[in-house]
Amino acid sequence: MLINKSKIVQASQGFKAVFFEELAAKEDEIVSKLAARVSTSNTSETYGWLEKLSGMKEFVGEARIGNVGANSYTIQNKEWEDTVSVSARDIANDSLGKYKKLFQAMATGARLHDGEVIADFLCNGFTRACYDGANFFSDVHKYQNGLTYSNVLTKKLSVENFRNARSVLRTMRKPSGKSMGLGKDIVLLVGAANESLAREILTAERTANGSTNIDKGTARPVVWSEIDVINPNAWFVCDLGQVIQPFIIQQEQPVEFRHCDDPNDSYVIQNNEFLYQAYKVAGYGYAFPQLMVGSDGSTAA
Repeated sequence: MLINKSKIVQASQGFKAVFFEELAAKEDEIVSKLAARVSTSNTSETYGWLEKLSGMKEFVGEARIGNVGANSYTIQNKEWEDTVSVSARDIANDSLGKYKKLFQAMATGARLHDGEVIADFLCNGFTRACYDGANFFSDVHKYQNGLTYSNVLTKKLSVENFRNARSVLRTMRKPSGKSMGLGKDIVLLVGAANESLAREILTAERTANGSTNIDKGTARPVVWSEIDVINPNAWFVCDLGQVIQPFIIQQEQPVEFRHCDDPNDSYVIQNNEFLYQAYKVAGYGYAFPQLMVGSDGSTAA
């Protein structure tokens, strides 16, 4: 079947326009709060400064320089794609309206992908290591100077367990032993399974026995359905008001729209269809576990 070249160009431009219009929709706020975006031109980046949180101190004698080379953490970039096909016959016959939803869905998937990966890192942080060699959520975190801290719980969400997690977060310390000063924007992050309980703890005027709810307003309840996909019992208390963030999204190549629409291409000739692809190169990893306290909800409240 002979296809007018102008029809191919018009179809590809139309698909691209639909794709990028949908891709430009607002990013999930929780992702932008949880993860710092870092641009890179390398295949990997090594972060050797993640423990450099000592703060200001009196300048007496020589400056005390933090060791930014120890406990380094490397994030490798990976290629990511989503590829779909469009029938050459449909392009020849101008039967393209049905593909709009396909390219909108492709763009939505590309836009939500960062959140899916960060949710995976979050919920599996109980078994995956961060920059200090301990799991991201662990009771054996250790600074280079020997100071230790914990940011892990196992109990299901309850009023008392929320209070415990909030206290742990608020008393988190820097390597110098000074307070990190957390508490600017404390969030109770839960899946839909824990939504009602989270709102009851943080927004109800009174408790179940009729007394004043002293926990009201002590954190913001945020519901993220990605948590339910991995572990509906997991819950987290974090400070999302800091300039530093718990996770890293490392971007080498932003999402681009690729197409194989040359009618003389061997794939097109053999399959009588054109290919369209969302493609990016990115890496993901852990940054500051001090900003979060997590529970996998594996034990009774």
